[in-house]
Amino acid sequence: MSVLFITHNVFESVFLSTKVVVMTPRTGKISDFINIPFAYPRDDEFRTRPEFGEYVRSVSAVLKH
Repeated sequence: MSVLFITHNVFESVFLSTKVVVMTPRTGKISDFINIPFAYPRDDEFRTRPEFGEYVRSVSAVLKH
């Protein structure tokens, strides 16, 4: 099963996804794919792990460019 979830929240995208697709503004082209390699289920403690923060920073960096 696949689910497409659209959000503007970087933290939410990393927490809920196995793959984050970043799109460009206006033209809506795909800018980058970022795989999130953590198993489910993810509990609230996952958000405090250093790896979570690293992926949030990675997605944020792609959005800045």
